[in-house]
Amino acid sequence: MSRRSFLFSMFLLVITLFSVSPSYAQVAEPSSGVSFPAQVNIGGTNATITGVGLRKKAIFKVYAIASYMDSSKINKAVDPYTQLLTDGPSKQITMHFVRDVEAASIRGAFEDSLKNNIPNYATSPAKKNADAFLAAQVDMKTNQEIVLHWTQGGKIDLLVNGQSKASFTDPVLARGIWSIWLGASPISGDIKTGLVTKMK
Repeated sequence: MSRRSFLFSMFLLVITLFSVSPSYAQVAEPSSGVSFPAQVNIGGTNATITGVGLRKKAIFKVYAIASYMDSSKINKAVDPYTQLLTDGPSKQITMHFVRDVEAASIRGAFEDSLKNNIPNYATSPAKKNADAFLAAQVDMKTNQEIVLHWTQGGKIDLLVNGQSKASFTDPVLARGIWSIWLGASPISGDIKTGLVTKMK
């Protein structure tokens, strides 16, 4: 094989790998046009996207959202909400903002939802960590991201644009946060449904 033919063959191989490799696959949230990777790494664990959604406030689009779970733990024979709200398998929520939102608004929205999703919120042992979680929120700009990790033992990691902002070990708070979108009192029925479409 000539050097030219060899180089051309290698070029085709690289193009093929980029086009089929799962690490480069994307899943689009159609209403916002935001695309999320089909797979992410959570502390060394490969996680697969379970679905996407869009948070709207009145007529305004606020953020596109994607949910992920440990690929090896997804069981399509089991209720998807049970899987995503149970401590153990590594999970991730990614919130991709499509407009600027002030920290105070983010705190208020999180707090209202946590009150609805953590039993006896005001007196719950999780309240102290919930207050610290709310205090860690910052102003978000268009195309910035909040990423939440929930790993075994109720460990929660809050990252903003890839930078760690806070960490907690609190299974009650972890379930309460995930329940904002996936629990019995979600902020949006459409988001709750959308975040599990790929688990069915």
